[in-house]
Amino acid sequence: NYQMMGAVPTPESTLKKTLEIGVSAGLNFIYAGNVYGWGNDTHCPRCEKLLIRRKVFDILENKVRNGACSFCGETIAGVFHKE
Repeated sequence: NYQMMGAVPTPESTLKKTLEIGVSAGLNFIYAGNVYGWGNDTHCPRCEKLLIRRKVFDILENKVRNGACSFCGETIAGVFHKE
C-alpha cells in the first residue's frame, strides 16, 4: 500500500492458493508475506514442526540451531545470526 495508492490488494484467497501451489510443487520455504496471522512462519520440511514463529516483522520464536532443526536435525537453508 505504501506506493501503490489506489491499487487493489491481492485477495487473501489468492495468496493462500499460491502458497498451496508452491508447497505442492515441492518448495520448502514459501511465505505469503505482508499478511497478518498466517503464511509467515517457517516449518521443518522433514518433521513439519514450527521452527520460526513470526508476527508482522518480529521473530517471536526461533528453534533453528546451528543451521538445523532442533527437533530432527534437518539442515535448514538460510543465514542465521546469533544474538
